[in-house]
Amino acid sequence: MILLVLGGILSYVINLDFGNAPDKIYYGRTYLLVPYNKSMGSNINRSTSSYGRFQLPSGKKVTANLISPSINGGFYCLSEVKINGKVSHYQVVKYESCV
Repeated sequence: MILLVLGGILSYVINLDFGNAPDKIYYGRTYLLVPYNKSMGSNINRSTSSYGRFQLPSGKKVTANLISPSINGGFYCLSEVKINGKVSHYQVVKYESCV
């Protein structure tokens, strides 16, 4: 009887998740916007990259790394990056993702 109880407890502990499930990462809403400010940044490795500051239709101001060229007069396709259902940050994606 004791072995059955210990086996049940061991089976329960083995099947616990402990919060180690992988994050669910996906793109959310996309916007076609012109940045109101562009700047160059650098990191510890001394590589430079271009950043754009955008104002969303809601009025919220966000920053994103400009990894792709602009389209038609400076427009960029900006997308929400969601981790487990919450917006983590914004990323510039290919123009085809906005169309």
